[in-house]
Amino acid sequence: MEFPAAFPLSQAENVVRSCRPEAMNFQRQNHKPYISPPVMSSSSLGKINCSHFYAEWKGHPIEDLKTFHTFILQQRPDKPIIYLAGDSSLDNKYWVPSSGASGEPLPVEVPEIYWNILNRPRPKPDIAFWLNHSLGNEATALNTAVEESMLRERDEYLLPHDKFIRDHIRPEDILIVSIGANDVALRPTLSTIRHMLQLAWLTPKKYLESGTASSLKYFKNMFGDRVQSYIERLIEKQKPRAVIVCAIYYPLEANAGQRSWADLQLKALGYNSYPSQLRMAIRKMYEIATQKIQIEGTTVVPCALYAVLDGKRKQDYTARVEPSSEGGRKMAAHFQELLDPFLR
Repeated sequence: MEFPAAFPLSQAENVVRSCRPEAMNFQRQNHKPYISPPVMSSSSLGKINCSHFYAEWKGHPIEDLKTFHTFILQQRPDKPIIYLAGDSSLDNKYWVPSSGASGEPLPVEVPEIYWNILNRPRPKPDIAFWLNHSLGNEATALNTAVEESMLRERDEYLLPHDKFIRDHIRPEDILIVSIGANDVALRPTLSTIRHMLQLAWLTPKKYLESGTASSLKYFKNMFGDRVQSYIERLIEKQKPRAVIVCAIYYPLEANAGQRSWADLQLKALGYNSYPSQLRMAIRKMYEIATQKIQIEGTTVVPCALYAVLDGKRKQDYTARVEPSSEGGRKMAAHFQELLDPFLR
């Protein structure tokens, strides 16, 4: 363990109290939720309004997703669709720059699919963009993930974007899922706070390494059983060709000097001082939970995103916990490697 051997329990209790929802601000800062203006349609000449498509904070508008999906089926009827499901680890469009006149130039040419679907071919370089860049005409990535959303929101009922996946996914399609990080970092329950701080401050590393730490059972249920249940409901109508289920990447380390809405949370979890402890916990959750997920009728492929974004390169992140354009490019390249066997 890298902390002082006798870390005072009273200090840990103070950390717990400081991390209660009423004591901590778990909202992202400087954000005003997008409110759609009153418009008759988000399309222009049959195409999707680009500004409207990317302006929505939490996921793309459902009506635009329906239009996008219809275009895909018309233009590529025999090609698979790659659905992205989960949270901002996949829906990172808010955290990357616009490619419009007042934004930043795209580092690569706009993929063909956007020219055909958007009224102005100026997509944001989010993860779906980079996937479409690497996929070419082999398949089409469709971002149906929802920024700021949590796993526990789906414990009883699917979100509208989840229902869209459930109602449209086909046998030839592939699902990529990354979910659960916001249940720990954004709006954790008191039980999650207690178990996370137990792992961060009061668990010797040898018990993490061996997988015998008592609090790991809590997260095995969260990232194993509950994530599996969520996926099973996403594909209850139709099993896709494969499901890629992700474990979260490492947050950017504090010495990179990047500010974040999650600074206080990461500090409370000891990541600013002892990042190796949380890193070990993330790896172990992948081993005991994510890697164990199995779903009858489809192939499940575990994906360790921490092997792609390792917390060392500032250029890969925005606000320490969100993939930047470059981080999204790296994730998409890794997804492409996992997808290739199913696209041949």
